[in-house]
Amino acid sequence: MKRARTEKTIGCVDGAVVRVVSDSDGAHLHCNGGVAHLSRSGAAALASALAPGASEASSAVPPRPRSPGDSRRMGAGVNPSVGDLITEGYLDEGATLTLSYRGHEHTARVYASGEIEHNGVRHGSLSAAARAATGATAMNGGAAWHTDDGPIGDLRWWLRADRFPGDGHSYGEPFAKRMRMVARWWVDHTLSNGLDPGTPDEAEIEVLLGGNGYAESTLEQQRRHLRNWFYLYGRGPASDH
Repeated sequence: MKRARTEKTIGCVDGAVVRVVSDSDGAHLHCNGGVAHLSRSGAAALASALAPGASEASSAVPPRPRSPGDSRRMGAGVNPSVGDLITEGYLDEGATLTLSYRGHEHTARVYASGEIEHNGVRHGSLSAAARAATGATAMNGGAAWHTDDGPIGDLRWWLRADRFPGDGHSYGEPFAKRMRMVARWWVDHTLSNGLDPGTPDEAEIEVLLGGNGYAESTLEQQRRHLRNWFYLYGRGPASDH
């Protein structure tokens, strides 16, 4: 009797789903478009190896950002607040921020609550404080307000890199640590060159990763890390925080 075709997902490796398909011809491994014959004992061994916690390489696809409507755009779930920057040591409470607009310099002070004080009035976001200071009807506060080291928006990118791959992932810590390392490389490279860390740029990715003597398998893994980075943090509308 002809065996019915069955299909089972047994895990993920670097975000690529691994499936075993069984039919009258035996078992076949399907991963990232490739197909290979697999003995049933081999399939069982592979399923065991891919079980959560079995190795640092076993992983699930990174979680989507926690924003309304399952949106992949930047939202509250992935956009660090001023309070986050202070709590995690990227910005000192009480630090002075500066904003230059049409020949005028404005200053503000930050609080651990996430509030920004300008001219004795506290505002709930950087953008609100920037609008109050300048009279502009729209302004990206993360780009407008600066510390001595640059825009507040740059500090947010560094914190995102240190939080990568986000809450709820199932990567082993050594593997997640390598993901963060690649994210930091990318943030450093893009900010140093006046580029947006949230915008995919294949040419710049090759500039960053190439020339370091890595094997192609390692380079492909690093590219996958960056694809996951853009999946979570790809640029959407400017945040009003």
